[in-house]
Amino acid sequence: MRRSLILLVVGIAIAAQALIAGPAVQAHDGDVVAARVAGDLPVEGVFLGLWEGGSVESLGVDQPQVSSVWVSANGALVGYLVGAPDFVNADFLGRFPQGQVGPGTPVLAVVVQTTTPPPAPVGAYSLATWTAFSDVLLAPNYEVASCAGCWPGYTGTTIGLTTRWIEGATLDVYVYSGDVDDIAALEAQLNEFQTRLDLPWRYVATPAEANLHIFMNFDRLNVPTSFPAWAQDSLAARANVSGWTAYATTSSSFTIGPNGVDPADRYAIDEAAIYVPFNQQNGDLIAQPFIDSIIKHELVHAIGWGQHWDVPGRLMSPVASNPLDVSGLEWDMLKLLYEDDVLPGMYDDQVLAVITVTQ
Repeated sequence: MRRSLILLVVGIAIAAQALIAGPAVQAHDGDVVAARVAGDLPVEGVFLGLWEGGSVESLGVDQPQVSSVWVSANGALVGYLVGAPDFVNADFLGRFPQGQVGPGTPVLAVVVQTTTPPPAPVGAYSLATWTAFSDVLLAPNYEVASCAGCWPGYTGTTIGLTTRWIEGATLDVYVYSGDVDDIAALEAQLNEFQTRLDLPWRYVATPAEANLHIFMNFDRLNVPTSFPAWAQDSLAARANVSGWTAYATTSSSFTIGPNGVDPADRYAIDEAAIYVPFNQQNGDLIAQPFIDSIIKHELVHAIGWGQHWDVPGRLMSPVASNPLDVSGLEWDMLKLLYEDDVLPGMYDDQVLAVITVTQ
């Protein structure tokens, strides 16, 4: 069907004499002109447009969705196939030296669906780090509706995605409650985020300015009325859930268009809150050293570690009986999550394409 459509369009174009090759433009020194076909190109198919200038040899970079361009020369179609060997394009380049086609020349462009090529691999992560990262931080836990033609293609099933703050984000922190020890534990973890992950933070003067809200050292059985209504509602919803000591919430933006979106726009955390009371559901007090660990644990959740992992003696285990800090392997997993080239919304195979995993 596609071939018939191409032949039909070509036939009409030739019959109407719409394709008339302009004069070849000789190569010369000067400013580099981007190679482009003017107009609103389709997602896929054949497009009749005008050449804006530049050499067709740079199409692969300047307009990667165009796989070939065709012009009429002496009543015949002559094409340039992007990425093909020189002998394939010899006829075209013989007529248009160095691929220079006259600006304003009518051309047929064959357009294909493309995705942004991944950047060059970075880092050198161990297989243990990659396995833990893929199994835990990319655990399939998001329901995504089907979207025909979206990048990279959705099935309407549960999928695993990276969830993190975007590149260059600053954690704007507002503390609603907490004592001196709580603040010390909070700042210790935030300072490590800043040093190890290049995730800066700062205190802000009002809740309206905050994107990270901190509720610590409060009575879970008698929630302070000074807490904002949304926080009280959150705690009320948790009141009858047994077994919880503390928790974190995150708000992630999800944007998807008819032709797909850049992964940086998908599942980027834009707001978070942590709740660490001083007592259990039965009223028993929690020891301060353990609270310090809980604060750090919930902060790690707030920056994108959405799951627990059942590794005893690690901060992100759901059950821990000792005061803990982030372990070396946990930091490696977080550093991988916050690599510059790892973006919110990437799948595991997309992450693997931009990092180096060693044995």
